Amino acid sequence: PLRASSAQRMAPAGSTSKPLSCSPGHGPGAARPRKSMPLHETVRKTGGNNASRYLVVNTYAANTEGDVLDYFAVPSDRAGKVIVSVHYYKGTNVLDSTLQKLNSLYVSKGIPVIFGEMGQKNSGNEAARLQYISTVISKTHQYGITCFWWDDGGIFSSPSKVYNYAILNRKTLQWYFPDIVKVLMEQSR
Repeated sequence: PLRASSAQRMAPAGSTSKPLSCSPGHGPGAARPRKSMPLHETVRKTGGNNASRYLVVNTYAANTEGDVLDYFAVPSDRAGKVIVSVHYYKGTNVLDSTLQKLNSLYVSKGIPVIFGEMGQKNSGNEAARLQYISTVISKTHQYGITCFWWDDGGIFSSPSKVYNYAILNRKTLQWYFPDIVKVLMEQSR
């Protein structure tokens, strides 16, 4: 575990990261902003459109749990084009509090946020998945947050055999769950 003094030395100059306690799990959250800084500076220096393109940075492990968001420092960017990305696989029961925190820390300050991955595994629960998608997308849109469904692939003989997040058969290019795609498209307008 990192001591607070070690974590403070790891934070970049001008970082808004708070000093860290010695409790487990805080060290990686403090290290993440430091890793993001050189990447965005490197991309900006390579020329072409890279000086002004949007860059997406994840919170530590793209997580929203615990203190991760509190300790994540968005890289200062001269182009002002940094998007914060998180992953969301939790239920809709904690969605409101997650969105309120993302809004408070980023969206309300003009920093775009995306759910770079979101979804619900198939377990013969298509009606529940449709409700999940509808709820997550409609609530995130209230904050200007865009969602991306995580399709982790796999080729299955039928939709009933899908055990993960897959919605597209990548061999046949047919949808396993066309109703899910329909809701994703309709809710995303």
